[in-house]
Formats: sequence, structure tokens, C-alpha cells
Amino acid sequence: MRLLKVSRLFTPTLAGLFEISTPRGKQRMSLLTKSYRNYIYTDGYAPDEATVAELLTLANRAVAFCREACQPSLE
Repeated sequence: MRLLKVSRLFTPTLAGLFEISTPRGKQRMSLLTKSYRNYIYTDGYAPDEATVAELLTLANRAVAFCREACQPSLE
């Protein structure tokens, strides 16, 4: 329950991070969702290089956001 409450605090920020209000952002979120489902439910799922590159971009943005958000509490 606590995780749900915390994630709700960051929902607008994450929406901005992933730019889901733009066509490109919606496409990326769809790619992320489809890739997750394929990985979980498809044996031998092997994404192509373009998919990996696109998702790596999203992952790097998320990591940078987390570092920035958590930095004050680490000091």
C-alpha cells in the first residue's frame, strides 16, 4: 500500500519524464508495455536493436530522474 501511495506522488512527474502526452511518448510507452509483456509471456523473446536502443533511452532518463530526486536525501 505504501508503494502505491508513493508512486501516486510521482505520477505527474513520471508522465512528464516519459512524455506520454506526445505521440512519440505514447509510442515509447506502448513499446515498453509490449516489450514487458513479450518478455514475461513469450518464450525466447529477443527484441531487435532498435527496440533495445529506444528502451535504453527511456531507462537512462528514468535513472537520471531517480538520481536527481533522491540526491537531497542521500546528502
